[in-house]
Amino acid sequence: MKIIGNEDLYLNPTFKALTDVIILRNAARETNSDGNIVATVDNDHPKITVLTCLAWLQAGGEVEELPLFIELTAAKYAADVLVGIPNRTSVDAEGVETVLKWSEWKQVNNTHVEIGGKFYIMTNANISPAYLKASEFAVIYGKVGYALLTNAEYAALLPQA
Repeated sequence: MKIIGNEDLYLNPTFKALTDVIILRNAARETNSDGNIVATVDNDHPKITVLTCLAWLQAGGEVEELPLFIELTAAKYAADVLVGIPNRTSVDAEGVETVLKWSEWKQVNNTHVEIGGKFYIMTNANISPAYLKASEFAVIYGKVGYALLTNAEYAALLPQA
């Protein structure tokens, strides 16, 4: 996962828990062409949550390459992909653009999972190998019929052998 922000954002005490993860994990850091610090950290730390990423986004940062799952009710799974999600449309041979349903939002090598009447889509299902950025998955957060889950939250839903 890449955590991107300016120096002021990294020094903001609101994000001490997040920046502590970066420091304690000895994350690789570089400066991008925009002058922002880009820290690369593992995705599995419990302090790196969807809410933390969205708060970082609201403060002017960005989070990339965070693998999440989109949880959808059956009704939302049959509905159009939300505006703001990459690759939400397809174009046929005649040039006609069609908005995809969530059930269609995937590449041929990707599958969706149904558990207990809800559907789960990895946030790279239709943009692989990349994942949705925080600025992209933010359009899903808080909408009725949707939830964003970390890998650990999704794994907890799977049947235990």
